[in-house]
Amino acid sequence: MKKRGFTLIELIFTIVIIGVLAAVAIPKYKSLKASSEINNMFKVATDVVNSIPSAYANAADLQGISESDITLKSLVNVSGKGWKYSSSDSDRGVYEYVNMALINSGRIIRIALIKNKRIISYQVYCSKITKGETEKDLCKSKVGNEDSYSAYIKF
Repeated sequence: MKKRGFTLIELIFTIVIIGVLAAVAIPKYKSLKASSEINNMFKVATDVVNSIPSAYANAADLQGISESDITLKSLVNVSGKGWKYSSSDSDRGVYEYVNMALINSGRIIRIALIKNKRIISYQVYCSKITKGETEKDLCKSKVGNEDSYSAYIKF
């Protein structure tokens, strides 16, 4: 009578193969996750900055809303992981990307609508990314290999 089952050597080889596959796959997964998070952050910021001029023109020129009543949040509504909105007397709204999975404190991206002017302030702070050199390098590659980037867009 023949016994059915696996030998100890076969089980050990199977466990070793699974361990090697996991050792290769887990770092790759973490890198892909970080890359997708940085790419998503820049995609949302780019979409917001690009949509503000047309939304502003629509609100002020077509709908007749007073320019003093227009806020960044009334033009574009950004929600999702890491995005926060605030307003103050010096501007008409600020969106900031603050993701504690990437930074200890501060913000990575700041988009503001300057009060009484048709100007968008757009700033990226790659130097604030403290949790991963891969993420910081990817951020810097998006802004010309600099630690920070600022742009003022008049429309």
